[in-house]
Amino acid sequence: MKRKLLSKVLNIAAIALLIAQIFPGSSLRAIADTLDLGGEPPRVNLKVAELDDEAEPEFLSLQGEVKESEATENIEITLSGADFIATEQEEALGEIPEATYKVADNKVVLSLTKASTGNFSLKLQIVKESITDGEIQVTLGEQVLTVPLKTSEMDEAAKSEEEKAASATLGDTVPRERGLGMSSILPTAAYPWSIVGGSKVADPATDDVANIFSNLPAVDDGRIWTDKTVRPIDGQTDFEVTLSALSQSVPTREGYQIPADTVFTIDVSGSMTKIDPGAGRSRIALLVDALNEAIGILQNANPLNRVSVVAYGGRSGGYARVQKVLDLGRYAPNESGNFFTLASSGDSVNVNATAAGEGATNPAANNIPVVGSTPTQWGIRESARILENAGEKIVEVPVTDADGNVTEQAEVTRRPNMILLTDGEPTMGRPDYAFDSSAPVELGPNGNRIDNAAAPGQGPFYGDGSYGEQGLAVMTALTAAYRKTTILDSYFSESSDAEGQPAADVGFFTISTGVQPTESQRNLINATLNPIPTNTDKILPNIRHSFLPSNSSYLPGPTASTPSMTNLLNNFASGATGNFLAQYRANFGSYQWNQAQSTVNIDNTTASLTAPTDLAYADDFFEASNIEDLREAFQQITNSIQETSNKPIVDGEAEGDLGSDSLDFSDVLGDYMGFRGVKNITFADKGTFSPSASAPSDFAETLAEYVRGAGDPNGVELEPSSSEVTTILENFADGRFTYYADNYGHYVSTDGSGGAVLKVEVYPFQEVDVPSEVTGNPVSISRLFFSVNTALSNVMLETDYGIGATGKRDLEIDDQFVHWGIPSELLPMRTVSANNGSSTVSGDQTPIQVKFDVALDEERLLTDFNADRASVPANFWSNDWRTPETANDSFATFEPSVENPYYQNVEGNRVVNKTQNTTASDGWVSTQNITPDPTRAAGDNIVVNTLGNNGTFRLEYQGQAQVQKEFIFQNQNGTNIELSELESALRDGTLNLAPLIFEMSGPGLPTPATVTLDLNDVAVLEAALADGGRVTLPFVDGDGQPLNLQPGVYMVTETGGDIINNTTGDEFIHVPGATTQRVTVPPGGTAVASFVNLYAQVGSVAKF
Repeated sequence: MKRKLLSKVLNIAAIALLIAQIFPGSSLRAIADTLDLGGEPPRVNLKVAELDDEAEPEFLSLQGEVKESEATENIEITLSGADFIATEQEEALGEIPEATYKVADNKVVLSLTKASTGNFSLKLQIVKESITDGEIQVTLGEQVLTVPLKTSEMDEAAKSEEEKAASATLGDTVPRERGLGMSSILPTAAYPWSIVGGSKVADPATDDVANIFSNLPAVDDGRIWTDKTVRPIDGQTDFEVTLSALSQSVPTREGYQIPADTVFTIDVSGSMTKIDPGAGRSRIALLVDALNEAIGILQNANPLNRVSVVAYGGRSGGYARVQKVLDLGRYAPNESGNFFTLASSGDSVNVNATAAGEGATNPAANNIPVVGSTPTQWGIRESARILENAGEKIVEVPVTDADGNVTEQAEVTRRPNMILLTDGEPTMGRPDYAFDSSAPVELGPNGNRIDNAAAPGQGPFYGDGSYGEQGLAVMTALTAAYRKTTILDSYFSESSDAEGQPAADVGFFTISTGVQPTESQRNLINATLNPIPTNTDKILPNIRHSFLPSNSSYLPGPTASTPSMTNLLNNFASGATGNFLAQYRANFGSYQWNQAQSTVNIDNTTASLTAPTDLAYADDFFEASNIEDLREAFQQITNSIQETSNKPIVDGEAEGDLGSDSLDFSDVLGDYMGFRGVKNITFADKGTFSPSASAPSDFAETLAEYVRGAGDPNGVELEPSSSEVTTILENFADGRFTYYADNYGHYVSTDGSGGAVLKVEVYPFQEVDVPSEVTGNPVSISRLFFSVNTALSNVMLETDYGIGATGKRDLEIDDQFVHWGIPSELLPMRTVSANNGSSTVSGDQTPIQVKFDVALDEERLLTDFNADRASVPANFWSNDWRTPETANDSFATFEPSVENPYYQNVEGNRVVNKTQNTTASDGWVSTQNITPDPTRAAGDNIVVNTLGNNGTFRLEYQGQAQVQKEFIFQNQNGTNIELSELESALRDGTLNLAPLIFEMSGPGLPTPATVTLDLNDVAVLEAALADGGRVTLPFVDGDGQPLNLQPGVYMVTETGGDIINNTTGDEFIHVPGATTQRVTVPPGGTAVASFVNLYAQVGSVAKF
């Protein structure tokens, strides 16, 4: 008996050795770990680890869940593969009660109490220099999440400086390349995904035309505005897409237009990098966008308009800085349509403009730092000097008659304008308001120290460089008023010949940007930029004492409440300001109120500033933080004269190319998105019209205009009576006509034959007449062409109505795009008329719009998911976008008339950037590109407006779990017994094993899932025989489909497997391995719980 027991002990030892030989170290460790596990799942479960940007990662995002517990504990998450920036102190763990986290030494420590439970999301900043090829590993107990890092791919995708600057706004990920690359997963009939909460969003709507067009004559004459706006609607993945268009007529102006010289004086102090609450972007970012658009508007309004840009700011150490960025002239933007771009660091501005005539010179510097104090006086002085020294102030312009014919040339004086933009009150100043020399501040990026020790005899200078004060506001306002008079004298000292010119004047516009921390600071800025009594009455000597929020503290300064800024300015107009206190800049860091020099009295030495109204220098003052308000300010410096008749906007000479006499939209839906239906057409204010349930009687004309026959890359022009048109008209069902087309979109058949690669479904609209502002006659809404195009195979489609890369549609099978054609007579048109010094707007006030819905094509996604999990993305967009490719960009295109002035004098592209890139897609609302038409005569152009608004959502893919069981039989010598040797005993039950039952519990499972494995079952036995004793079974649902599981950590427990009956004559004992395993189900992947059962022979049973 002892010998038999010893034999068993030795066999068990051999078994342990055998297991060590069979399994690699990692597998052995997994088995060993499971032996010590209790039945409780871990308290913290990590769900997602992902980079914010795969190409240029800055942050690692972690999402997870904290479960209930009776313990107060610290839980550690270890990070490897890159270095992470430590937090200075413990931070709140989202909204989880009594929970904090801290990052230190590449570890995240979660501090939890009994009350801590809920979901969390962390954003961990990566040290850029530590990023190398490999992967980031996030380890929490048994959980290990990996995130690939591929710096080599980043290098291959290296961009130009301009593209890098744009990528911070635009995003640079191709949707079709965003598969997660998980392990294989079994096909399933259910949809194995869920929408990530809060991920369904859209870019801000831009289809409100209230601020799009100017109500001043000539500014937008000939313009065709187009837009795409996307809105989330009911349904988990549903979006409504709205395409819009509105034009403005081109009245023939009788007389002449006066060109303008405009200097932009921009604040580049350090506070411009601040992001105001709700703005989403910094003040300097908004200013760059506004400046780009303003320069484009001014240069496009008149080919003789000139612009200049001056920047003012500071440097650390008490320096003031002024840069002449652009001298007076005309400039061309870069290929992206930008004169300026914000550097990726966010604290400097790139200068992209290049000289394009009218005295322009290439910029001396290619970058403007955004740092330091606010020496506004010096910026005004340099801007005024540019205008005072400008050449060719008097210029000849064409004079036209009522028919638009040039009859003569007239000599006119350009109109000078100053536009001052700042986000704060001036923080440095000097009382000699009429100073001519900028000394000690030299022009350029470096600047000079401004204090009375550094520049003795050149001051005195005032202000602490950080906060404004009453005295600095007075000094700055006086300099602005004075410089307005010197500009006036320099431009109008000589008279020009043309009769009817407006009175001599200088336009001075001031704009305050940003949200001020206190009402007192807002009041001080308003009084500086618009010194009228309503504003200056509020500026008292003690104003600094209310600069800090809630007046909890105060800044040094006068405590007196008199005199007001109004009193000081009124006194100045009468001869001198009288005494007031200002902070004397004795030395850097030494700013004094109690010196003799701190008392200031400014004498009036300017004869033209003798009335208080002379000091109210601003013609218009705006408080603004968006480009719409800024645009309105810039537009007011334009001028025009009488209006008589309208010129054509769109080329009406149809020559068989679909672009002629039509505006065409083309919008490719996002990957795996499907068209769900067209809702309606709204035509200006003339009504809303539904799709037609029957075929309109006049639709042959519409088809003939928008469909071409095959046989030539340019297509064959069709007539309403053509056989192709007749065949399409006969193929109407379910509210649409259907035909099939080739890779040019040309008709080939109605049954899919003839080499068709595209299915085209045309949705007609009601046969209802509306009055046309273009023709003056009624036109039927049924003349609109709206089609949905579905790819029958992978194809590169070249459309008739696009041009270049934007005219191509790079489609995979089942991809869809919408084509909406608007004949010119159905293009809404507004008219701005000038009459006796005022303007009126007539005609169509609102656009034509079509609305249609799109949503996730779940069946298509499921098919690809089941076929190849790695091929499907996690992020989806309502509409396709690719950067830097343009093949699938949404666009609107048309051919403007040669008489349309809006598209004639354009240097570069026009770009309107998004105020917020909510969807992380293209960073612009629209871009405009003008290209010569290769099929037409010189001077004929094609305009392509690309449209960037989008909607997006993210899916979290569910995973699956499998059990992998290995049966090992061993003889007394420790040698494996082939399972085939025991096959007959297992089949006939002479060796009968208890079924193995596996139970799985975890997130999203109200009751444990089970799977049963019986080696005596014929099917199971045959599977084990085929795979060396291994059997793999998935957990399934009630319908036998693989069970889709929420990603997370699960516990799998094994019971059973003992020997029930053994009449083989050989004695076996059951040596179970680990009975509990913890596995992680990844998104879209499969977790495998591996168990081993060992049956060891310990002797033979005597047979009787």
